Amino acid sequence: MRKTAALLSALIILLLAPAVAMSQSVDDKALRALLAAHGQSPLQSPPFMISPKFKFGQALYFDPVLSGAREVACATCHLPIRGTSNAQALAVGVDGRKLGEDRLTGGRGNETPRNSPDVWNRGHPDVQNMFWDGRVALDDEAIREARYINQDDTTIYFESPMDDRFPDGIENLLAAQALFPITGVDEMLGRPGDRSDSELPDDHANLPNELAQAAKGAEGTRKIQLVHEALVERLFAPDLRATDVDEDGELELKEWQKEYRRMALDAFPDLTLHDLSIIELVNAIGHFEKIAFATRNAPWDDYLRGDRGAISESAKAGALVFFGKGRCAVCHAGPLFSDFEFHSLAVRQIGPGKNISSDDLGRYHVTEDKADLYKFRTPPLRNVTLSAPYFHDGVALTLRAAIRHHNDPLNLSDSEFEDGTHSWNIGKRKSVSYILAAGLKLNDSEINQLIAFLETLEDDLTDLMPEIVPASVPSGLPVAALYSSE
Repeated sequence: MRKTAALLSALIILLLAPAVAMSQSVDDKALRALLAAHGQSPLQSPPFMISPKFKFGQALYFDPVLSGAREVACATCHLPIRGTSNAQALAVGVDGRKLGEDRLTGGRGNETPRNSPDVWNRGHPDVQNMFWDGRVALDDEAIREARYINQDDTTIYFESPMDDRFPDGIENLLAAQALFPITGVDEMLGRPGDRSDSELPDDHANLPNELAQAAKGAEGTRKIQLVHEALVERLFAPDLRATDVDEDGELELKEWQKEYRRMALDAFPDLTLHDLSIIELVNAIGHFEKIAFATRNAPWDDYLRGDRGAISESAKAGALVFFGKGRCAVCHAGPLFSDFEFHSLAVRQIGPGKNISSDDLGRYHVTEDKADLYKFRTPPLRNVTLSAPYFHDGVALTLRAAIRHHNDPLNLSDSEFEDGTHSWNIGKRKSVSYILAAGLKLNDSEINQLIAFLETLEDDLTDLMPEIVPASVPSGLPVAALYSSE
């Protein structure tokens, strides 16, 4: 009976939402009934704790030594100071210069096919997949089958570009995702024949790209494995013993390699040097991201805990729009505000597109199912106010522009663009989600209220930044993300 009453109350509020939202006076009890019907509850996040594993993952996340020419780190495209994205429409990895919106300045870098997704809360158990096309995901069917056969089996199974050669021991989706950017030619790997910049510190200047060279001529999973093996060799030199010295009688192992050995073995005390592999590297990175980028202090969660003054009346009205007339919660559901499903929104394509096609076919690149053409994963909305620009190719420069596109997704149908980007023609209309095809029909006041609501999901972790961003990294290379883009 209670659930039925709550649903009826929610339905009444849903019908009245536009009028209530316009009035700027919101009945908290009625709003809470609507939120209860949508299963909204405060976000549960892990405590912020610094451990040896955190420190090891932190060093790896910010150190450009993981890239082929020692110029790109994870943080280069996932900057804490830019909402763990990078303020660019399309990310620039190898051969870029500077950070954030200035990444192309003075560089030769090429834009990658897609916008850098943020990494907020990606360690949360609700997260089902990674990347815009979901090419790394939990294999729920395999997990269920394994536990059906053996109830004690806690193995996590993943779908990924490595298929059945996916390494055992990967702890979570964040770690699984970290296996791949370091093998991307335009992201971090570079090409055989590349050399590191001559102006880098002595241990790293003008060196060949042995990571790309190790994988030269290989394809698919084998290429990925060869890059992983070469990276482990670069960081730890696991076969170099204390008896190995150069012609001057000096131990060939660099001081920064000794430091990485120490950090890795502190993080994984049950292992020996020769046990270390790519698994430990990505598990440490995943652990760091899970702890460092979990949001904990958003005003929205305070409101859900009972603090009626935690958010403004405009934000409450925006919540009514979000969960009511705007139908945003149909896809942006749960505590992270994503269903982790795939939808087509008729987003105009800019840039080369995935696989160097004129269009980005989205989820279709993974499944080869025509029903998945132009579909991309629903982005979570925690800290969405910090991670502009928006959509898979960053074509919406502001949050308002992104909402306006939802408001009229077919506004660009049959348009032609002088820069060569494609039009969203009649043939592509069939792919557009039925949820949005007719538009949301929100007015400017409701869009303002919706933005006010989305601002309540913000927790920029300013107070924790000194703990999240290291002053230096073991390699001695420039830290990939400090407090400005200079």
